[in-house]
Amino acid sequence: MSTSPVSIPPVSWEVAERFHSLRRRYFAVDTAIATVLAGIMIGCLWLLLAAGDYVWEWSQRVRMIGLAGGGLVIFAWWIRRLIAGFIGTRERPFANRLEHVFGDFGQRIRTVLDTVEGRVQGPQAMLAALGHQTLGRWETLTPTTLIPSRALVIGGCGLLFVSMAAVCTFFASNQWRTALLRSLGMNLPYTTMTVSPEDTRVLEGSDVSVSLELQGRLDRDVVLRYRDVPVVDAPVAAETDSQSESESAWVETELSPTESRPELFQLNLGKTNRAIEYQFLTSIGDTRVYRIDVQPLIEAQHIEVTVQPPAYTQLEQRKFGTADVAVLQSSDVQVVIETNHPLGRAQLEIGPKASRLQSVSIAAGDDPTLWTFSLPSDDSLVWRFSGDGRDETPMKPVTGRVRVRQDAAPRIAWRDPYDEIRVQPLAELPMRAQIADDYGVTSAGIVFQIGDNDEYVLTDWDVSTQDSREAALTTRLRLEEILPLESFALSERDYISYYAFAVDNRDPHPQRAESDIRYIDIRPLRQFFGEIELEPGTGGGRILVQLDELIRRQRFLINRTRRMGGRSSIDLASQLGTLDRMVSSQSELAGLTRFLTEFLVSRGNDDVEALNQAESAMLQAADSLAAASFDLALAQEEDALRSLAEARRTLEIFFIKNPTAAQQRAMQQFSRQMQQKLRRERSATEQELADELEQIAAAQSQLGQQAQRMTSPPTGKGSAGQMTSSNATATDGSGLGQTSGNPSAAPTSGESQTASDETIPTDQSDAEQASPADNESSTAANEAMENGGVDQLSQQERRDELFAAELDLLERLSAIEERIQDRLTDSPLLRQRMQDAQKALDGLALSARDGSLESFATDSQDATDQLREMGFQLDAIAAPEPVNRVSALRDMTTSLANMEPELADQRRELSEDTQRLGRQLQRRAETIEDVLKAPISAGDVEGSEVSDYLAEFIEENGFLEQLDATQSAAQEVLQDTPGGKSLIDDEGYERARAYADAALQLDTLYRQLVEPRLARLKAIEKRANALAQALGKGGKAAEQTPEAKAEAGVLERELEQEGMSELAETLAGKPPGGGSSDVTDPEPGDGSGAGRFSVADQHTLAGRANTVVRELRRRIQEMILLEVSTDRDAPVPVQYRSAVDQYFRAISDDNGEMTGTLTP
Repeated sequence: MSTSPVSIPPVSWEVAERFHSLRRRYFAVDTAIATVLAGIMIGCLWLLLAAGDYVWEWSQRVRMIGLAGGGLVIFAWWIRRLIAGFIGTRERPFANRLEHVFGDFGQRIRTVLDTVEGRVQGPQAMLAALGHQTLGRWETLTPTTLIPSRALVIGGCGLLFVSMAAVCTFFASNQWRTALLRSLGMNLPYTTMTVSPEDTRVLEGSDVSVSLELQGRLDRDVVLRYRDVPVVDAPVAAETDSQSESESAWVETELSPTESRPELFQLNLGKTNRAIEYQFLTSIGDTRVYRIDVQPLIEAQHIEVTVQPPAYTQLEQRKFGTADVAVLQSSDVQVVIETNHPLGRAQLEIGPKASRLQSVSIAAGDDPTLWTFSLPSDDSLVWRFSGDGRDETPMKPVTGRVRVRQDAAPRIAWRDPYDEIRVQPLAELPMRAQIADDYGVTSAGIVFQIGDNDEYVLTDWDVSTQDSREAALTTRLRLEEILPLESFALSERDYISYYAFAVDNRDPHPQRAESDIRYIDIRPLRQFFGEIELEPGTGGGRILVQLDELIRRQRFLINRTRRMGGRSSIDLASQLGTLDRMVSSQSELAGLTRFLTEFLVSRGNDDVEALNQAESAMLQAADSLAAASFDLALAQEEDALRSLAEARRTLEIFFIKNPTAAQQRAMQQFSRQMQQKLRRERSATEQELADELEQIAAAQSQLGQQAQRMTSPPTGKGSAGQMTSSNATATDGSGLGQTSGNPSAAPTSGESQTASDETIPTDQSDAEQASPADNESSTAANEAMENGGVDQLSQQERRDELFAAELDLLERLSAIEERIQDRLTDSPLLRQRMQDAQKALDGLALSARDGSLESFATDSQDATDQLREMGFQLDAIAAPEPVNRVSALRDMTTSLANMEPELADQRRELSEDTQRLGRQLQRRAETIEDVLKAPISAGDVEGSEVSDYLAEFIEENGFLEQLDATQSAAQEVLQDTPGGKSLIDDEGYERARAYADAALQLDTLYRQLVEPRLARLKAIEKRANALAQALGKGGKAAEQTPEAKAEAGVLERELEQEGMSELAETLAGKPPGGGSSDVTDPEPGDGSGAGRFSVADQHTLAGRANTVVRELRRRIQEMILLEVSTDRDAPVPVQYRSAVDQYFRAISDDNGEMTGTLTP
């Protein structure tokens, strides 16, 4: 029951009235404080905006945003403060505040208020007493002290202070007054500007300077914004405004005031060939866009280059619309240039380089706008055509390049027999060789020689004996003939040497090519009784194996001597290191022969005359090689070879007749000693040599970084840490670039390595024990950088370390050159790059020795790029499978598609990086062109198919013309001056899109070639695996069943149809190579392709089937790894997944190496 108003004592009403009056006064004071604070904040905001604009000169938009934003924030805060004050001064919140401040007094007020509102009931006397007590306490405690009057006074003083500050600032100076007015939104400038030369017109090629003069405040930055625009006629200028906007981007350059006139900002734009639009950008605003029009020079409207190849090629005449062409040596090159205005004078300059041009005479025709001239095509050259009009208006020079490609000598590839085989004297050997040439073969043949007798022609082919006219254009030839050994009455002391030759149709000097001399050893004919043969594991057997290694190395030196004898004196001057190594190798063989002779004499064998003669002939051959008497050295080396062959049969008889235990122990001990002397590192494959080139490039990059750090003073401990980080970064970066998009380049231990023609064959049984020295230079470089980082070596000692490391890289590069002589002969571009790289490294070594570290760091970048590009080129042309070449072309074309737009973007403002990118682009285009023109294995079915596909691809896409255009664009960049401006190559974007489309076509071609073959190989592998498992369960009896023989026959035919005749022969029980059944297996170190087949597995059909399964799986895994490397989403069959995972784990480990085979 509530209390009625009549029953409430009057004193309670008085207390309630006083409470509400206090609450309203508190709210009014709080509102005033909020308003004063808002005013202070607005004043501070105004002053802050003025100060900020005074210092940074904000734009009007920024000022308005700041003013509006700050005002809105302050207003929002003020509204929020009013709402909070209103809520806080309501009856209950305010009573709570009183209770919190005054305690018991606040509770009494709350009770009185509850009584007035009827929430509390009680006797009237008691309520009146409570009201009187509360009113008395009110007078005593004075709750009015709760009102923040003092804060209001302080806020008012603050507002007055801010107002006085604003007034003082306004009248302080004109700049501050402007700042205060600008902060209120007025657009008043601090400075006025005068532009020169504004809109004007100049002659093309004239120097252009623009300037801006300031009046008023000068302490500001000035930026010049300019761009090139196409020169167009007035009627169509309006139509091309939007097009020119997209064709040329703005270039901004920050300007500094001149020393004599600080108010003047000036920039020389250099010689301009196109109209220029420019604008000055400052903090006070931007000027309008001005335009400098260009009166154009005389230009070439049309260029046509007509190339007529030499008559012997019977190729048709071709016409090109570009100034850069690639021609065959001795071609007729005619250039026709049509100008847009008549010329009164013309000048033609030609030379090997753009810096070494010489003027030649040129005849004027009847039409002064049409000029025709011929260019020589003996060597590559650069030409430039220029002139003046009749009114002395100069002509814009036309620069071109003629790249001369030489007609390569014929290429010879042996199919049968494999190198270094042993046959019985009654065997009939099939001799098959493939001949290929660029334009035609006139004659070819196979020549053999028995011992030191005369040479005989086994079979030959001559174009003059052919009836058809098409024979004159024969570019591929297959020579086949049977060599009947029974016709020659051979003994085991004889051997047969043979080689193939081919002569091309180059006029007037045909080129003759000869293959290396190959050898056939004669083994004894089996009689009706069993012949005693030495086991390879016995002491005598091991010594014979080592003697065979001596014979193999002697034969290698014979072939090297034949090659050196065919070189000119100029070529020999660059092969002095090779000659020294040949002399050393021949002397080493003589020492090994003497070591063997002394052992045999110590064991009671006096029949060592043949070995003594071999040693004497070797020493004489070494002296002849040192004197460069190659004909005499060749005869002496052949004498040594005959003596070694004769000594082999003598030793066989001696070892058979002396089978005592003591003799065996002595021979085993000697065999181990001989093995140590013969131990060498295994020969590297061309893919491994390509990887080593990239390792040399990475080491060269590290040396360049080291030289760059040496040019700057050390900065204490921090430099050492930075140096370590840089080393790690360089190493990681080089590691990423060494895969070349070809995972198959990683060798497996289950796959034997083919011996290089340029490396002396070695005993492969010791290859695992050999310690490679490929990383010596990298280690030396890292040690030098670490020592330099902590400043422990003097500057001279660091240069010596740098010089030694550079010489080590040069030595490694020379060693690679020796191993790829065949590739250098076939590829003039690779040969020229190798020479340039050696000259570059030699120059870097001299720079390091002389202390020219700045030039060393600069030249090191170009040498690094050159070495990396050589690695890519060698990896592509030495691809183990023809489809691998398609994969390499696809990857390099993709890189072109990425580099073209990057170069087009960087050409807006030339720099050293732009020219480096231009050189990389030019080299990559040259690499692709060289790979496309490099021949694929002659006579190979798959190789012929790939060649036909690539020829069709080149013709349909005009790919060679695109590569020429890329090289021309890159050449223009190289001819421009860094720091200047260059014409924007808009065609670069078009070429990038064309290259991207070409890369997709090559990827499609790769998949079309590899996927059907992969499916066929999988089916054959499945059949071979089933056969091996069935034979393994049934034992030898199962091999004699008709079902097993029939299944083996089907498998042989499938292998033959797939082009794997060596595997078919292995399955049939023949040695790989197509020899007769009496041909023995080659030694592990013979470098032949058959070295991967185990001799122990050849005695049973099950073992041979397992060998075929392993080889098929190896080839399948290589193809899968290639596909996975380009498309990580490609599915991997379950049986090959572990091998793929193992491969990627190995390449992801910085210090990891592939161990074991990839066979699952």
